[in-house]
Amino acid sequence: MDPNPPPTLACHNCKTVTTDNGQTVWVCETCGEENHVPTEEEKQAQAESAAPSRGRGAAPKSQAEVIIGAVAKSAAHAIGSQIGRQIIRGVLGSIFGGSRKR
Repeated sequence: MDPNPPPTLACHNCKTVTTDNGQTVWVCETCGEENHVPTEEEKQAQAESAAPSRGRGAAPKSQAEVIIGAVAKSAAHAIGSQIGRQIIRGVLGSIFGGSRKR
């Protein structure tokens, strides 16, 4: 088995996979569509554009903004958990007759 197999390419039209023989343009054997082999610069540009972004061109957050956001998220979670717990206790209490006081 070859330790360095040739890279594979997928047809832009039918997605058939074939091996790269070093040509800059290749024709798909299945559909006959001409396909362009991306250069290293194009591959790098595509990888950078596919990287996850924070959306809408937002500037990076400062450490203080990250901490404030984490504190707010934690507080909202705690409040939501407490309200949810009270609702569940009320519903279960009404179902199982929790109106008796000890």
